[in-house]
Amino acid sequence: LEAGGEWAGAWAALGVTEFCDVPTVENAAPEGLCDPVPYGAGCQPRCAAGFVPSASVATCTRGVLTPVSCKAKPCVPLGFSCLEGPVVQSGRQCTLQCAEGRAVAAAVACDHGGWVP
Repeated sequence: LEAGGEWAGAWAALGVTEFCDVPTVENAAPEGLCDPVPYGAGCQPRCAAGFVPSASVATCTRGVLTPVSCKAKPCVPLGFSCLEGPVVQSGRQCTLQCAEGRAVAAAVACDHGGWVP
């Protein structure tokens, strides 16, 4: 596959003419998951705000880009503890925990990396 536009010219100057298709991925960054990826190279996937890539690198191998998805960013409690543990997935609740290990009658929810009441 050939990349179009200015990418093709820049890579062609280096002798690179074959690229992997970069798929459209739900919740990818507005500019796309990756720029065109030449055979044998990789890219650092980009996701929209509040989402994180399922892998830190997507590699173009034999014309196929490593599958990557963008998933909701989890929350990490800072300055407080959650009964549910040190990481809370987006859409889940954190029951606030007292220093002695007892739960208080309050909770917050994780929403794409941020806490909401």
